[in-house]
Amino acid sequence: MSGSIQEVIQNMLNSVLPIINTPGTSYYLPTWVQANGYDPYGKDDGITWAVTLTDKTVLQTAASICAQLYQDENVCKDPNAFYIAAPGNPPVLVAGGKNKGDLLISGFSNAVMTSMTSQASDPYTIVAIVNFSTLPNYPPNGVISGKFTFTEYCCCSLDQKVCTTAPEAAVGSGNFTAKIDGSATATITFKIIDLAPGVLTIGVQGINLVMPTKNGNPAITITIDITSIPKGVNSKTYNDAAMEAFNSPQGLSNIASQMNHIMNQPVQLETMGDILTQVIDGYLKNSHQYPFNTASLALY
Repeated sequence: MSGSIQEVIQNMLNSVLPIINTPGTSYYLPTWVQANGYDPYGKDDGITWAVTLTDKTVLQTAASICAQLYQDENVCKDPNAFYIAAPGNPPVLVAGGKNKGDLLISGFSNAVMTSMTSQASDPYTIVAIVNFSTLPNYPPNGVISGKFTFTEYCCCSLDQKVCTTAPEAAVGSGNFTAKIDGSATATITFKIIDLAPGVLTIGVQGINLVMPTKNGNPAITITIDITSIPKGVNSKTYNDAAMEAFNSPQGLSNIASQMNHIMNQPVQLETMGDILTQVIDGYLKNSHQYPFNTASLALY
């Protein structure tokens, strides 16, 4: 058999790629994203993440929560004390929760695999590029939605600098939606880990999701609905603090990094590998295009 093992593998990938992007087949990428529970993702899992906020604008707005609580004469026993944002205890934004469906990721069935390339340095390693939010008949945007809490820490202080009491948590909660504005791109690196006549097994090594950007930050539009706030704080104050937390460079970057963290958990990589194996191996067998036989295996 002529040709290198890289050429054999690349020819296989070239024959599979059009089918992955052809509607109406069981190998169509959007179909198996939905069929395998990835759109929406999270309905069967409890997903949560937290970010400790350091953005100055967020800290200033969050501090006004303590100032409003100070209007209650009972927060500090000492009549000369102030109720301030506790130094060294920055506010914390928590998205999702421990229960199934507390955080959902949707819209990623709108996916097109633009390329699969066998690497010259290691032909069994394949890099695939997937573009999201480009198909007209699927949800136009990737969306992360669910529950959230925003917690500010307050304490009593005589000099507005040092706490004289232990910090107390002022917790507000609600629901949020984070809509990705534009097309995200995923680079999927996978490897043929088992190869024999009529056998192909794929393991995914890593996924890198790159968000579209705006002004140097991930291009994400946030909407929130506050459902619970501490007594003595008006809803606008909490709404402003939570919105600033989500929309801060730290908050937006955290959403992007957490998406990558979720996708690269071992169970997700294993599941993705199983799916790619089913799609590529299944198509090659069903179409009688399996390239691997004794002759091709003898190349190495």
